[in-house]
Amino acid sequence: MKDMPSNMLGAGYPIAAEAFDLKVYQLACTFAASREIARLAKTHPGLQQLSSVFQLSEAARRLIAVAAMARSAMDTWSSTAYEKKLTNTVGSLCPDVERPKEQVGLAFREACNKIIHADDMELLAEENDADVLRYDVVLDGEKRDRPWRAYLNVVTFLEVAAHVV
Repeated sequence: MKDMPSNMLGAGYPIAAEAFDLKVYQLACTFAASREIARLAKTHPGLQQLSSVFQLSEAARRLIAVAAMARSAMDTWSSTAYEKKLTNTVGSLCPDVERPKEQVGLAFREACNKIIHADDMELLAEENDADVLRYDVVLDGEKRDRPWRAYLNVVTFLEVAAHVV
């Protein structure tokens, strides 16, 4: 295998580090634009139609893409993850939903795993405006036949993701 340039994401894939940063930025923009698009849609119905078709899909797709790219990169240099603050908590995890009071911090790496392996993703909306995304996501899945639930703070996730490369 040829030597990879130093600005690549991880050691095995020819993906420029800037491409990952762009994905993080696009995910941030997707959530940030939600409020403004909802405001504009009140007088421009075409924007409402576009938002209803694409907002949830794009937010979920971009979140999964960032998580998958981050995990791929982290797997090739996990020894530096601590130095890059990638062990910071980005939410909380209930490892067994039958014991909802037993929650632990959700580290960035585990958040990526939960995003990738979730059976269900709920992008939460503002209580007073269902067209505006909050920066909170609920993920549900199973591990060894035990249902789990993770609560992700998107802003904190983005902040940590910004330090991956």
